Amino acid sequence: MEKIKVLWTGGFDSTFVVCQLSLLPVEIQPIYISMGRNSEANELKAIQTISDFVNANEKKRCVGCATLIKLNNTYMKIGKSFRRKRITRLKQYNFFTL
Repeated sequence: MEKIKVLWTGGFDSTFVVCQLSLLPVEIQPIYISMGRNSEANELKAIQTISDFVNANEKKRCVGCATLIKLNNTYMKIGKSFRRKRITRLKQYNFFTL
């Protein structure tokens, strides 16, 4: 079964993607990038609540949501190397975004 990695913020757009994936025969691997936002606790709570729902839903076709990978932004520095380090780190998880 294919594992799909999703950059999940707990917001509407990424949650919609997770809900759509739950209808497919895949394993969902959520990834969260912690950047010290004021909303982080609420975002993580939403992710946990929705992951629990997806995993408990008998109508799902997916394997479920795997354990959340939480990346801290401590490896990111503002400046010229910011983009390169971000891309390198995300590629490590076989995940790429611009």
